[in-house]
Amino acid sequence: MEASACCEFKLFQELRGHEEDVRGVARVGGNGQGAKNEFRVASASRDKSVRVWRTGCSANDRGNECECIVVGHEDYVTGVTCQEGARGIDREGKETVILATASRDKTARVWRLGYKTTPQIITSSSSASSSANTTTTDKEKEFVGSECVAVLRGHRYQVTAALVLRNAGEGSKDALTVATASLDGAVRIWRVGKDDVEAEQEKPLQELSDHEGPLLCLCELTDGTLVSGSGDSSIRLWKRTGGSGSFVCAEVKKEHTDTVRSLAQVPDGVGFFSASHDTTVRSWGASGGANKVFVGHNALVYDVKVASTAAGILAVSASEDSTCRVWDNESGQCLQVLEMPGCTWTAEWIPSQVSPLPLLVTGTSDGVVRVFGHDVGSELLDENLIAAFDAAVSERQASASKAQDAAQGFSPQGLKVEEMSALKQPGGKDGQLKTVRDVDGKVYAFQWSVISLQWERVGEVVANPDDAPATGTSSMVAPDKMVDGEHYDYVFDVDVQDGVPPLKLPYNKGENPYEAADRFLLAQNLPASYREQVVQFIIQNTGQSNATAAVPMDVTANVDPYARNQASVAHHVPLNTCLRFEQCKKEAMLGKIREFNSAATPASQLSEKHFQCFDKAVDLGLQHQSLVKGGLDVSTLTEALGLAFSWEKDHVFPIFDILRIVMLAEDSGVLLEEAQEALEGFVTSLSSDEPRAKGIELTVLRMVTNAMGAASPGPLWIEIANRMAESCKSKTKGVRLAWATFLLNCAVLAKDETKVVIDGTLLTSYLLQAASETLDSLDIDSSFRALVGIGTLLHNDPSLKGLARDLGLETLVSKAKQMGGKLSEVSSDIMNQ
Repeated sequence: MEASACCEFKLFQELRGHEEDVRGVARVGGNGQGAKNEFRVASASRDKSVRVWRTGCSANDRGNECECIVVGHEDYVTGVTCQEGARGIDREGKETVILATASRDKTARVWRLGYKTTPQIITSSSSASSSANTTTTDKEKEFVGSECVAVLRGHRYQVTAALVLRNAGEGSKDALTVATASLDGAVRIWRVGKDDVEAEQEKPLQELSDHEGPLLCLCELTDGTLVSGSGDSSIRLWKRTGGSGSFVCAEVKKEHTDTVRSLAQVPDGVGFFSASHDTTVRSWGASGGANKVFVGHNALVYDVKVASTAAGILAVSASEDSTCRVWDNESGQCLQVLEMPGCTWTAEWIPSQVSPLPLLVTGTSDGVVRVFGHDVGSELLDENLIAAFDAAVSERQASASKAQDAAQGFSPQGLKVEEMSALKQPGGKDGQLKTVRDVDGKVYAFQWSVISLQWERVGEVVANPDDAPATGTSSMVAPDKMVDGEHYDYVFDVDVQDGVPPLKLPYNKGENPYEAADRFLLAQNLPASYREQVVQFIIQNTGQSNATAAVPMDVTANVDPYARNQASVAHHVPLNTCLRFEQCKKEAMLGKIREFNSAATPASQLSEKHFQCFDKAVDLGLQHQSLVKGGLDVSTLTEALGLAFSWEKDHVFPIFDILRIVMLAEDSGVLLEEAQEALEGFVTSLSSDEPRAKGIELTVLRMVTNAMGAASPGPLWIEIANRMAESCKSKTKGVRLAWATFLLNCAVLAKDETKVVIDGTLLTSYLLQAASETLDSLDIDSSFRALVGIGTLLHNDPSLKGLARDLGLETLVSKAKQMGGKLSEVSSDIMNQ
């Protein structure tokens, strides 16, 4: 194959088992060698696991086996690596392979995989007519177990890369040298004993912190140089000093214009490749600037890997644009574009004997590891597998097209449009209508028939008769909407306040958006300051441009109708005030406390004086008055809290519900200051409860959410953030909403340096995780608040915006935008900032 020739990689295997995105893949051991032509690959996933696959690529063995599932990380695994130089023989004579994994749980782990090797004698005839035989010896490798060698702790944020170094340095005869990178901006160098088991380490040999942004990737060059890539758009090369063997920064490369996401060495050569969020891949020599820039992706590039082949140096890149691209290093040409069913996070080359080029392995957002081969024999290809793969790609492309159309206002307004799968459910009555979007992107109306017991297609749904399809095709015009007895082309639901039914905003085609906004504000008795926001909402949701909306001339005001601000007005961000939970059923709360008080030990029972204090504190809180000026004895209230915190854990939740209301008082910080030690002690004690006591998680989160801004941030807020970080995964919607609201309030306060509750980097990670988890569970309210928090935190903060992109902001926002309604609005707000 010539270097400039086109590739023909085709799918021939899928490795299924992961429940969520595959974020990293790595070849394991001596791949592609041996008579059976087996290979092994490790895959890391958002499902918190790493799987090691053993699979064959011969005509007689196309099966695959999940040989091992490695678990131990407490959050999703961001990457996995396996260095050839890390193999060895253990004390029992087993061959070992060392893996390194990185995780969002702020740790890296080193794993040992054990294999028993058995010699295999393979005899074959040299020709059909000859009696001479050829005998070869091969080694059959059988997996016998895995164990964690070490847990590396100490990074403050998500660990993004972990790498066992081939050039271990001095004093490493019986040890492994491991490099880790994190969003905290540091590279850490660790020394791990080869025979260790579950060794906990918190102090590294060395910390490299010259980068000015979060770190996303690492690689090691053949001469032992360590290379790191960062959100500050730079690449740094670290070389060992002669004496101590410590790393020092030898060179900085700054040609990328956005985050450097992936690095890969050139095998058996000098130099490396880099992939970036600036949508490019670059190749680099031993020194100086980039040799080549590979352009073709139209979204973030997440991964790059390099292979040395008979045809020359090839690179493969994986991108958010749902493609893999194969590049020829010599010519700089793209040899093949592989369309994938979803966001492509990672790719890897696997040496092969069945094709002239290495096998290509990919990991995507659908949780599947796929293996592609170039010019492989037809006996290795499964036509059904290829057809299913092509269908999945087509479905992804159609969904993207539909989402784009919806974003441009092409969906019939005022109709609930469902997917075709909605027709699998029977109708509730004869004549019931459903509108669904077919794979062609068009919307059709179906009517339920009790006679045929099936949905019968009525026709295509169009916005008005002028849009009807050509003659011979039936159509159904979307029904006009009526407000106050009048028909309108559009009627939008507008959420003005949480907990209040949406307001109806009517609008007719051709109408001046300003006139429609004025009519709406007057009818709903809303302030005139909302006018521009309503106008922009109408423009964006009816497919118009700003030029179509002219401010009506008001002869009584000195206003230039052509001098208005043309900038888009945000719907929801930034939020400038903290949200509160103010609903209160005082009698029910006090009644529950009396019930639990009667079951307490005599030494911890509350007196009537304490109950009177609770009663008065709640009243002052509901009225937003001062506790001190209202005559409340704060010391008595603090005493009551101390007694109640000694009760059984599952009896304390109504106490926090009382405190939630007390936090509404204008000087609630006085109580927080006096009772802070007791509160911190109780919250800290919750960490050992598995599961947490009933109601505690919800009431603690609501209490601290109401307390935001009432007092200076202290250890209590940070403790709660650390203890409650998994609340976004709770099965209880109230808990998820309380956690999202707590984070949103943290984002509001982050703009004031004196009130910062959580470090901006950690808060960004928490908010993105909360939004992602609640979107997956279709919890719209919690997702909305988390997204508002993201938009508020990122407002006018370029460094945090870059970090959020590194953590997958654009994928998250794109997904939220497809949900429509207020999620679509806040997603637009975030991307337009």
